Amino acid sequence: LLEYVGSGGMSVVHKAEDRLTRDIIALKQMRIDTRSLQHIDSEWGTNSQVMTLAQEFRALAGLRHPYIVPVL
Repeated sequence: LLEYVGSGGMSVVHKAEDRLTRDIIALKQMRIDTRSLQHIDSEWGTNSQVMTLAQEFRALAGLRHPYIVPVL
């Protein structure tokens, strides 16, 4: 991690360097209660935190632009 960039309700973003490619990247760390992930199979449809994370991931994964980093 190189520096703190910002944060929101569900995540913290840092500027980082990819160790393999040496590219500068934005690293988004989700703040999600991991206890909610333990029963993801049975609670997928009811856990709002997991659903919000999934919606955000789908939206970001669909973006294609030279100035937007891809979702890994």
